[in-house]
Amino acid sequence: MRALDKIDTSTLGGRIRYARVKRKLSQEEFGKKIHARIKTVSRWECGISIPTADYIAGICREFNVSADWLLGLKR
Repeated sequence: MRALDKIDTSTLGGRIRYARVKRKLSQEEFGKKIHARIKTVSRWECGISIPTADYIAGICREFNVSADWLLGLKR
């Protein structure tokens, strides 16, 4: 089973992790692309916190995903 198949994409954190792993990036590399610290990315992926609207827009732009998909409004 591929790593992507194991990621739970039913949560915002899971979809963020999916976008990161799909591009074979570490949390640090992902964070650098959107100007976030590794600890921040980890908290998003674990569901401890959620990204601000600015970060959501950055994730969508950088990783070519829609805000609807990222927020779980569209599969």
